[in-house]
Amino acid sequence: MEHFIIAALMAPVSAILGYYAFLNFRQSALLSRPVTLDQLPRRIGKVVCVYGTPNPVEPLHLKFHRSPRMEVLWYRIEQQEKVHSGRRSHWSTVSVKEKRTDFMLEFPGGGSVYVHCAPTEVQNPRESTAGSGGIVSARRTIRKWLPVRTNLTVLGRLIHKGEQAEIITDAREGMFLSAAPPKIAAQRERFKAWMLAAGTAGCIALALAVLVFKPNLTKRTRHSAAEAPPRISTLHAMHHHAEMQGRPSCFARTAMADSLQAARWMLRLSQD
Repeated sequence: MEHFIIAALMAPVSAILGYYAFLNFRQSALLSRPVTLDQLPRRIGKVVCVYGTPNPVEPLHLKFHRSPRMEVLWYRIEQQEKVHSGRRSHWSTVSVKEKRTDFMLEFPGGGSVYVHCAPTEVQNPRESTAGSGGIVSARRTIRKWLPVRTNLTVLGRLIHKGEQAEIITDAREGMFLSAAPPKIAAQRERFKAWMLAAGTAGCIALALAVLVFKPNLTKRTRHSAAEAPPRISTLHAMHHHAEMQGRPSCFARTAMADSLQAARWMLRLSQD
């Protein structure tokens, strides 16, 4: 019964890992084919990858303690608190603050596309963590941000609104931002996809191994236990062999020696 439970638990895990592996493979394929300005009219309504220089519509600034003020396109501040549960502890999110600004993405050869900045994934953002507290209670703040760079990779759905092409968040692919060039961003997503695919294959192999080998091992163990002869100790075997040959065994010889020694002590006592 245990092997069926393990296999049943592996099925949804492998399905989830396989789904995310498929999404990452698809995302890496889209990132490896960036769209140029003259290709935009033929890609209306589809998910596209564009690469250019971001120009924020409204400046967005972020400042930390003891750090200069910086201009960013997106930032996220997450407050977490450590929660203790018996001997274990984990971090629980208390509050999340996220801000972004729309920007014009200008192509190297001229022209631009408007980006409604609402990212669902930011690849390799800048990050810092600051914490306070002791062993019993602790809090930490995780800050992630994407500074304004010379070039930016954007993945989203391309639409046409008036005379301006715009990129919005896709319902399935979301919106992807990366400060790396499209080819490097595609390589990173492909690596994550292969890791997820390896995890999927491992879960499937484990489930099959449990289903195939566990019942066979159980049957072999029961069969061996049923056919195994009763265990006989060495002393009992020697005793049985001596009886078969018609001479006293080691147990009998020991008992006879003890009786003779006791008779000698009794004879000495009686003589005294």
